Amino acid sequence: AQIFKDFYPLYKLGKNWNVRDYIVKLNGTPYAGPLKLHERPQDEEDDEFLLHPEKEPYIDFNKVHEIIIRLQDEELKVKDIRAGLVKGAIYVDSKELRRVLTPIPREKLTSLQETLCVLKSLKIDLITRVIKNYTLKLNAEITNVDVYINFCESLQRTEKIMPQIVQEIKFVDKIDSLLET
Repeated sequence: AQIFKDFYPLYKLGKNWNVRDYIVKLNGTPYAGPLKLHERPQDEEDDEFLLHPEKEPYIDFNKVHEIIIRLQDEELKVKDIRAGLVKGAIYVDSKELRRVLTPIPREKLTSLQETLCVLKSLKIDLITRVIKNYTLKLNAEITNVDVYINFCESLQRTEKIMPQIVQEIKFVDKIDSLLET
């Protein structure tokens, strides 16, 4: 019984798992917004995610790394459960326990990896969209003072958002590192 008690946290994790628990805002509160570009508000400015990163999806890389390692360890432990165990005159059939526990780590790892890929795609799509938009604005032919003023405003805004673009790219790189774990 003591051996099987060690598997209760995994069983409980399987029942209570919500992959969205790992998607948070910068302040650690749950992020309930969309994770796909086409689900975002149509009237949203292209660079809104750069100007207000505190509202955007984020992950606690340490927490996610810990759960990945834990699930990988649990997967190995479950594989080592013997089909049966004899304790004195009692035979404990653990086939059903193994059958129930075996898919949990793999399913949860897969859902976490899929969610990380979706989040990574969202970040890449947002960055790509903003770069295309700013490229168009900065490549505009200057024909009069109004166009020149718009060009200067776009240039200033570009300089303002560049550090956050770098942060978003680093975020995507860190997700890639996690996915390689």
